[in-house]
Amino acid sequence: MKKMLAFMLVLCMTMSLAACGSPSSQAPAEETNQPTAEAEPAEEEGKEDAADETNATEAAEVDPVTIRIYNPVSGATTDGMIENFSQLVSDYSNGAITCDITPAGTLGAEKETGDMLQLGDIDLTLLSIDGVDMATANVGMSWICLPFLFDSYEDVDSEFVNGWMFERQQEVAREAGLDLVAPIENGLKVLIANGKEVQTLEDFKGMVLRVPDIKFHHAYYTALGAMPISGIDQYTGMQQGTMDGIPNNPWALELFNVDEVCEWIMELNDIYGTMYWVANADFTSNLTDEQREIIFIKHVRRQQFLPARRCVR
Repeated sequence: MKKMLAFMLVLCMTMSLAACGSPSSQAPAEETNQPTAEAEPAEEEGKEDAADETNATEAAEVDPVTIRIYNPVSGATTDGMIENFSQLVSDYSNGAITCDITPAGTLGAEKETGDMLQLGDIDLTLLSIDGVDMATANVGMSWICLPFLFDSYEDVDSEFVNGWMFERQQEVAREAGLDLVAPIENGLKVLIANGKEVQTLEDFKGMVLRVPDIKFHHAYYTALGAMPISGIDQYTGMQQGTMDGIPNNPWALELFNVDEVCEWIMELNDIYGTMYWVANADFTSNLTDEQREIIFIKHVRRQQFLPARRCVR
């Protein structure tokens, strides 16, 4: 069985490499869908944004609430998203909704953040799929990252963003006391690496690749002949030569500054990665309809998902 699985994975990777070949600057796909429950046509997006700006100055009366937010991974992208969130929810509510933001990275990494969220010590955070997977350990959520689960971004939108996959993840997360408010586009994987460029499957053999500490990630890259490792800082590992490469999402280049210590980048398009706005389920269940509209519909789903998708795709 293991040999058959390895053969299937290698066969799929062969097809991917044949399609990718070398680093590509292919233009992003045309946007056709919007985030969950926000499936407006793309041409209406500007109108919606303009309407939101008007609503920010004509906000209805909203009961006051303070949102305790913590970001486990400091970086310009994620820190900026939280700062933007804090400003806009305040604007939309005429100051009734405020945010108490704990400095990024000061309370622990994603594992600790998931624990704090479940205990109710914080109300809202940003977690990668790996962080959500750790917080739902008895079930697991990383199946969304199975190799070649999606053929295109159209599949991502129809099956995950606006489809049954995200709905199923929400159900599982709620059983663990978490509310997956909205996904954040991370995109299909690229290989960020140093040394000899990968042109064929043979080139993966012996490469030391830093991967998430998830079993199937290790099994997948082992089947390709690579040597997967986990738990090493990405920037330091690349800088010191502890690893040859990192299969990661495009955002990792900026988030972890690994563009400063890599020689080349190649599109793999084999594994899809995502992040989420995640809230404590008790916190969201106690929000009024007006608070929920401002916090989650107007801001998180529209103001956060769409810019992230434009950046990645």
